[in-house]
Amino acid sequence: MRASAVLSLVAGVQVVFLLLVVGLLIVSRRRVTRMDRQHQRVALQLEEPLRAWAIGERSTESLLPLLRNMPPVVALESFAVHSAACVSRAERETMARMLRREEWVHKLLALHTSRRWTRRLRAARTLVVAGVPSDRPMLATLLADTHPVVVSAALFAVGTLADAAIATDLVDRLPEQSPFLRLRMTESLHAIGSPALPTVRARLREENDPQRLRAFVELANQLADPRAIVACAAHAGHADPEVRRAVARACQHYFSERAHPVLLSLLVDAHADVRAEAARTLGAIRATACVPALAHAMRDLAHNVRVAAALALTEVGPAGRRSLASAEATDDRFAADAARLVSGLSRGAIRELMEA
Repeated sequence: MRASAVLSLVAGVQVVFLLLVVGLLIVSRRRVTRMDRQHQRVALQLEEPLRAWAIGERSTESLLPLLRNMPPVVALESFAVHSAACVSRAERETMARMLRREEWVHKLLALHTSRRWTRRLRAARTLVVAGVPSDRPMLATLLADTHPVVVSAALFAVGTLADAAIATDLVDRLPEQSPFLRLRMTESLHAIGSPALPTVRARLREENDPQRLRAFVELANQLADPRAIVACAAHAGHADPEVRRAVARACQHYFSERAHPVLLSLLVDAHADVRAEAARTLGAIRATACVPALAHAMRDLAHNVRVAAALALTEVGPAGRRSLASAEATDDRFAADAARLVSGLSRGAIRELMEA
């Protein structure tokens, strides 16, 4: 009897606990739904004034009293949506200076040190529309956040707020990031432009770790600045084939005859993927002088190299197309097949394959 009584008591406690959890969930859901509806009603009140502001019929100053009377989160979201598509850099700087003096903006930015990542996210999003140069320490803190969503949001502020120190920090942390954040950081560094270039060139000269070096070469490729590509070319003889392949790809932004020896050496690399990348790049930079080398690559033992060389020949002008036509009649069956395959493609298909 005693054991059954204990079991009954435990079961009763569990039932009560379950009912409490269900009740809490229902109350919480109703509260969230009520708040969402309230925010939607408030946002509708801002829609027309923000539309008029977006097309130049209202000044930013005239919006400030309206924004002060709105919940900060609603004001931020509504303003950010409308400003993202229509504000020039100069207008954004003027707008940020005015917003930065607003109390509701101060409250949102103060959340950048919160323990909850959702609040830090609000601070990051606020910084995008209301950040000023004096907020760079705050931007640096958010860019080093442990939550990737917060970092991703803060990266939108990099193009307008970052200086050389922040650019250096982004470059140095880029190799360790996830593919998503690496892409976002690369986009932001491209938006920064010149301040990031000295650090990229320095890392390309100094880095020894293959994985980090490959990330820096890929970054230089995305920045597409010839000064960075020259630094990449020095690694054409690197021991890691992935680094050599990245160098071959980066040289597509090096429209100079000085790129030809680098690419010709990679066109005879021991790894087929490196040879194929070099062939594609020779086509991308329209290296007419390298037509004989590309024609020879049509006889490569690797199928992807032969196809890449054939595609490249279509891009380098009349001499390349004549060489491709000659390959169709060659006694090398593999070269002839690759030539016929490429000759039957549309210009759009060729372009897609060249950029793949």
